Amino acid sequence: MTCMSDAPLNLPEYMRSPTWYGEQDENGVDLSLIRENLKLSPLERIRRGDRARRDALRLQALGREIREKPVRADR
Repeated sequence: MTCMSDAPLNLPEYMRSPTWYGEQDENGVDLSLIRENLKLSPLERIRRGDRARRDALRLQALGREIREKPVRADR
């Protein structure tokens, strides 16, 4: 079985750089993400935003649950 790092990369040279993050403006904003979001209808954008909000609230609630659990004495 071949290790993933042994496989040849069929990527352009500039994409092999560990600091390549997509097309950015002078402030470091990823313009490709903005373009992809603008391809969506306003309703789709609202739905994605609402889903992200619900996910964030769920993660917050899970974090609170974990912090509230008593720590076991045998650790």
